[in-house]
Amino acid sequence: MGLRSQNISGLRSLALYLLTTFSSAYLLDISIYIYGINEQNILYPIMLTVRMFTPFLGVMIVGVLYKQKISSYLQNMGLKPGWLKIIFPSLIAPYLIYGIGVMLAIASGIPVENPVSILLIKLGGALQGFERASPSLLLAIMLVAAGIGGMTINAFTALGEEIGWRGFLINTLYDRFGVVPSAVLIGVIWGFWHAPLIILLGYNYPMHRDLIAVSIFTILCITWSITLVALRLIGDSVIYPSVMHGTLNALSGMMLLSFYEVDRLIGLPLGILSIASSSIVALIYVALLWKTKPHYISVMIKKPSYG
Repeated sequence: MGLRSQNISGLRSLALYLLTTFSSAYLLDISIYIYGINEQNILYPIMLTVRMFTPFLGVMIVGVLYKQKISSYLQNMGLKPGWLKIIFPSLIAPYLIYGIGVMLAIASGIPVENPVSILLIKLGGALQGFERASPSLLLAIMLVAAGIGGMTINAFTALGEEIGWRGFLINTLYDRFGVVPSAVLIGVIWGFWHAPLIILLGYNYPMHRDLIAVSIFTILCITWSITLVALRLIGDSVIYPSVMHGTLNALSGMMLLSFYEVDRLIGLPLGILSIASSSIVALIYVALLWKTKPHYISVMIKKPSYG
């Protein structure tokens, strides 16, 4: 399937990619912190969205400096339609994480709320008239809306990351380590890329600006990365992990509301419960990879041989 890059799979190109991606992202984080830009400032979401494209910037810097033909280079990174049937598994993965997480919570005695009920309480009079609607109907509408947003605008912004993590990095690491070790390593890199956001800005964990939160999120990134890499390989495109990534982001607010009274280190989508449900989903998608691309059975835990 052509995972190997064209003359850019060495350690120097990897170092250049990581330097560009991390330095540009960390520079944005430090700027947000120094200038006190918070969630109430319109610049905050804009700068976070720009930050999501720093992996794409890293990909482009490597491509330009290594004198690649940009169109074929980006196709080699997975920017192509691939196998369109994978759009549904890509879309459904975050819902599986959500649903399995809720079931695990109920089985463990962790309180779970209807996110609609919490939202109506939080917004109060701003949603006059909606309180008379069926909570189940409103929940269904929110779930559908999250999917639509996840596979469109959210997928586009997630593509800025995925072309780096599941494009450039899987191309570069796959040849050396094989599929699963590469997915794990990408998850670690992905988690550390978020570290300044968590520690300096309280991103995702406003009550836990510490290494514990960074560690939990990094483990979570590993579990997500395995599923995302499986989708990349099955679909032969970074579009499909982008759809999953975008839908996961779209559902995150609902997940937080579902576990409104639960510490974020424990609940969905950012805590131990999410690690458990995401690990189950990762196993499902590894099995799907085996079923749809049998030749990967021999390269799941070791580097592949070519020729």
